[in-house]
Amino acid sequence: MWVISRFRRLLAPALLVAPAFLTAQAPARSCNTSCLAQRAQDALAAHRYTDYLNVARQFASRAPDHPGVIYAMARGLALVGQADSALGWLKRLARIGASRAPAADSAFAALWDSPPFRALQTRLDANRVPVLRGKPAFALPDPDLLPEAMAWDPSTATWIVGSLAKRKLIRVRPDGSASDFLSGADLLRVVGIHVDSARSLLWFATWAPRLDSVGPHHESMTQTRLFKCDLRTGRILRRYMPSDSGSSHLFNDLTIAANGDVYLTDTEQGWLYRIRAGVDSLEVFLRPDPDRYSAANGIPLARGDRMLYVTFLEGIGKVDIRTRQITRLRSPVNTSTAEVDGLYWYRGTLLGVQHAPGLEQVARYQLTPDGGSIRRVDVLERGDSGLRLPTTGAVVGTRFYYIANSQFDRLGDDDQLSPATETPPPLTVVRVIELDDH
Repeated sequence: MWVISRFRRLLAPALLVAPAFLTAQAPARSCNTSCLAQRAQDALAAHRYTDYLNVARQFASRAPDHPGVIYAMARGLALVGQADSALGWLKRLARIGASRAPAADSAFAALWDSPPFRALQTRLDANRVPVLRGKPAFALPDPDLLPEAMAWDPSTATWIVGSLAKRKLIRVRPDGSASDFLSGADLLRVVGIHVDSARSLLWFATWAPRLDSVGPHHESMTQTRLFKCDLRTGRILRRYMPSDSGSSHLFNDLTIAANGDVYLTDTEQGWLYRIRAGVDSLEVFLRPDPDRYSAANGIPLARGDRMLYVTFLEGIGKVDIRTRQITRLRSPVNTSTAEVDGLYWYRGTLLGVQHAPGLEQVARYQLTPDGGSIRRVDVLERGDSGLRLPTTGAVVGTRFYYIANSQFDRLGDDDQLSPATETPPPLTVVRVIELDDH
């Protein structure tokens, strides 16, 4: 679940690609995202555009199909006068389906009147044409809830929805009516939620900024907790926290195997954890190379619980559970799998909710038989004004429900909730797509 707006603000002035990268702690030998962002910001402030471009190239070597990075490369090349190369990167941006507006960016002023630039802007504008294969399912009644995740409870035929702003979980009936389910002083901002109906358990992850701590690059540190609860009563059965509390951690999304094992992502560290059902303790399952796999996020099990797919800043990784080997999921050149938030396995395909800059959409990734490559991408929803910071959802039967307008950018690191910019305040809408129709 991609919920950390502070990282978006961190990199927005640096690379002008917000929403963009999340910070992942890296070894001292490596300049991590915050470090690179600071270098880019310093270069821009001093009008050292060649240095800015060099930093953008470092980002591009890590996440070559991230739309924010592609835009930053085009921008940097335009600033140093390499017009043809800048146009080439803008062409890549249009090819992956993004819809940025370089015609409003003065960095491209020298290109504005050229026919190739105008043609590319037309292609980018065309990517805004809505694709709507679903419909609204229900709206949440509280405009200040700021939900990031939801899970279906088949035992009560209700949704369990978490709140970032109010640090609680609510039950929502299919008609949209709601009641409080679980709250407490030790709950933080609620992110990933999953129901283990076979064992009548509810699992959910929470996090919050540490207002009294800052990291090495002046970013605020985070704290995190995972909860296991009785699904029927909401009684908390156990809390899990990282063993090294002096570091910044963020438990985010999780998935549950048929045998009860739980796999969990840590966005701050980029790690994967496991809680084995028979042991019931938190263990680090995998520490991927932070220069290749950072900001671990969505995490579904697949192929008989033998494999995990994990969304990272750089794209989607495939993890063999037996060997703990991770490889990057290969994808066509007209595709970006960067900054996917929720990810779900459905009948041999992956469903992704993406909110990268200029690329807010729900997509279905058709995989090759070995599951190691994407052979085709079908866009299910995009381009509608109702899709703003979509986050996560859940597959229920043949339907996919997802949070279309989370509004999570209203919540600051200081826990202050900014007022809605519209009157009346918009409600968060959950949309539903009938998967077998598309």
